[in-house]
Amino acid sequence: MSSPLISRAETAMERQISSESSPHKGLRAEGPAVAAHWARYIEQVGNQASNEKRLNQLRRGVADCARSNRESGLPVVEVKQWPSRVSSVRTDVYVAFDRVATYSHGVAYALDAQNCSLVEQESLMATVRSLQGVCKVDLLAKLATSTCANTRQAARRPMPSAMAPRPGSSLSTMPSPLAPHVTGERRTIAGHTCDVASNPLDPDQGTRCYARGGMFPGHGPHVVDDGTALVIESVSKEGFVFKADEASFDMAAPAGIFSPHERAGIRIEGAKE
Repeated sequence: MSSPLISRAETAMERQISSESSPHKGLRAEGPAVAAHWARYIEQVGNQASNEKRLNQLRRGVADCARSNRESGLPVVEVKQWPSRVSSVRTDVYVAFDRVATYSHGVAYALDAQNCSLVEQESLMATVRSLQGVCKVDLLAKLATSTCANTRQAARRPMPSAMAPRPGSSLSTMPSPLAPHVTGERRTIAGHTCDVASNPLDPDQGTRCYARGGMFPGHGPHVVDDGTALVIESVSKEGFVFKADEASFDMAAPAGIFSPHERAGIRIEGAKE
């Protein structure tokens, strides 16, 4: 299913990223599954108007570079495939009882001043956040941060006794200058209801929409008592923007989703061979 934020992918890399399967679909179910809420979306920086502005700047930069290089007798490589966005990231988020795993496959385009072509910068990352810390894995370089050595404890699957009543407290009972403020508006994204809240970290006063549903809230903040920590929409002028095109609650996720640093071939920084 294509994202509503990108009408069509125009480069080979954009087509690859938009059509690839979610990470959990490529993992074998080894051991007990982990209950998790999941969402999938294309993430970008800035809204559509911001993207069009960046694309126009990129096109002007390429044209100016080509004109200058031709006048100077320098090489010019014609751009045959223009991207639909200057940068975009296909993101899969898995919110478990005690941690969150985020898989991001992105691409960004910039001008190569040497020959006026486009430089394609691909990224493929996995990040796991829990009370133990943050573990980041570069899946292209097959390198994990040293903090991953401290996050080897397996993700917990909440037992029925922990699901009723729903554990955790909503942010409405935890006042903080950095806490989101619920606006009272509800939206329907990817077939699910979500509660709109302010995003205090967004300088453009953007909003995020926290999904309702599921048998547990999940690791991280949630803005209403019967909501979850799963964000399925982010609106901003210049900040992070996305709208989920798929979402699911209480899915049985392979345990390996929450331990990307344990995959074959992954090295941990500072670890002895």
